[in-house]
Amino acid sequence: MFVCFTNILYVCIYVTNSVFELKIRCDVKTNSIERMNVDGSQRTLLFKDAEYEPISVAFHNGVVFWADKKKGTIHRFTVNSHTVKTASKSR
Repeated sequence: MFVCFTNILYVCIYVTNSVFELKIRCDVKTNSIERMNVDGSQRTLLFKDAEYEPISVAFHNGVVFWADKKKGTIHRFTVNSHTVKTASKSR
């Protein structure tokens, strides 16, 4: 289960299952994606690159997906291997 909310500066999703609860935050102002505990503790930068402008974020099986405003694409970031791939390109 997850809950998502957004405003001008960032998008957050809350991911909850039987093993963990976490929050993934996409910060539009700094072009970064972070994960943290639901209470905001143990904040960790997952990804930051001026080449991308993430505006929406999703999480599934250790992979963070985001929509990129600058390129009109969808990207995937594998948390364990720290690799970024383009999942979908705009037409």
